[in-house]
Amino acid sequence: MASLSLQVRSTARGTVLRLIGSRETLLFLDPAGRLVYAFQEPAGWWFHLDGRAVRREHRTSRRGVRLYTHTQTLRLLEGWRSVWAAVEVKEALTRALRLIRRDHQIYPRLYDRLPILPPDQYRAVVLQLTRGCPWNRCTFCTFYRGVRYHVRSMDAWRQHVQAVHAWLGSTVAFRNRVFLADASAMGLPESRLLPALEEVARWFPQAVEEKEVYGFADLLSSMHRPPRVWQRLRGWGLRRVYLGVESGHPALLRAMNKPQTPDTVIRVVEA
Repeated sequence: MASLSLQVRSTARGTVLRLIGSRETLLFLDPAGRLVYAFQEPAGWWFHLDGRAVRREHRTSRRGVRLYTHTQTLRLLEGWRSVWAAVEVKEALTRALRLIRRDHQIYPRLYDRLPILPPDQYRAVVLQLTRGCPWNRCTFCTFYRGVRYHVRSMDAWRQHVQAVHAWLGSTVAFRNRVFLADASAMGLPESRLLPALEEVARWFPQAVEEKEVYGFADLLSSMHRPPRVWQRLRGWGLRRVYLGVESGHPALLRAMNKPQTPDTVIRVVEA
């Protein structure tokens, strides 16, 4: 590793460390020094704000996603720090390790429980508008067992958004992606959802301006939502909703105790 050459590029959005040798390696850190992304053939790692890494294989024959535990993430970075000789890299990884340990302690204080996320949203700022799942009866899902469904009051929502904003500090401008949790935040009525998105726009304006707001929506809550409402949500930054479709086969949906029919899915997607 000592023979590697190192290129360092710093911008307002963060720092890129590029190590060039037998296998090119990239480390991307936000302005505070948190590790956001790392790449070394054949894999890349995204780093969630709760301190966990998500590994993505890039080789066609071994594509897959793996979510590391906090302990596994620390071992990963400590291993990199032990083999990469460049002082700049060791210092960057030392700072990243310190921040991961700190954020791992802070994150549970900001959220009622660790939110479930789609694999492509681990780098998003998570804002927990709802807790649990309004249906919570699917036979295959245990994510929310024992969790009472709850929607934050507007006062509690404002306090939560401000607390997350304060935690991120000067790196807020870099974090241009917001994910509204939990299971069906995007399924809330428009009268509740729009004021919540106004608060997102106040504290995370870049996510709204760049149309980088995401969230889960349950099909029953969304079934009667007309296109004009989706258009208004788009105006408040919504780019994508994630739907728990699972299957288009009626008998299988009944066996899984899913509340929708295939026609429900079609109606929501067309809207």
